[in-house]
Amino acid sequence: YGILVIKANNKSIINNVFFDKLSSPSIISNQSSSGAINFYESDVEISNSKFSNNLRGDDYLNIIRSNFLIENNIFENTNGDSVDIDFSNGSIKDSVFNLSINDAIDFSGSKVDISNVKIVYAGDKAISSGEESEIRINNMLIINSKMGLVSKDKSIIYADDVNILGSDIAIAAYIKKSEYGPATINANNVIITES
Repeated sequence: YGILVIKANNKSIINNVFFDKLSSPSIISNQSSSGAINFYESDVEISNSKFSNNLRGDDYLNIIRSNFLIENNIFENTNGDSVDIDFSNGSIKDSVFNLSINDAIDFSGSKVDISNVKIVYAGDKAISSGEESEIRINNMLIINSKMGLVSKDKSIIYADDVNILGSDIAIAAYIKKSEYGPATINANNVIITES
């Protein structure tokens, strides 16, 4: 199974941990949480850790309505989204995402700073920003992913110093849910190259 932290009184600290072959934990009867590792209204810092080979669930790591720091981690061979951030604030730094079956990092209603991140072989989107998210990216490399930077539904992505190599669609902004409205991407020093 996996890990579920709900409304913790104190911040969770994860450092130097190897997660392998986890699945979304059951909550009650046949219901389960979205991710193999979940933080709901529970602040968390995750560093120097590796997440690989999750077996079941929509995401490997799911953070909901929490403050967070994800720093110097590796996400590899993940089933579904590697990381799903919902209505949370935080930072993702110095990390690698390799072989995500779906999105590497998926945001909904969140404000997040991303720096020094490498994403390789995202099966869908390298960065998926939705539902009025505000994502600030500095120094990112995206390689051989189906889509690179995607902003949806009144979200905004600020991208600076990004290299996108071999993606079917490098950058896209659109409306998916009509109740929100158009999305925006402000890009500076972005290099797009065919594979």
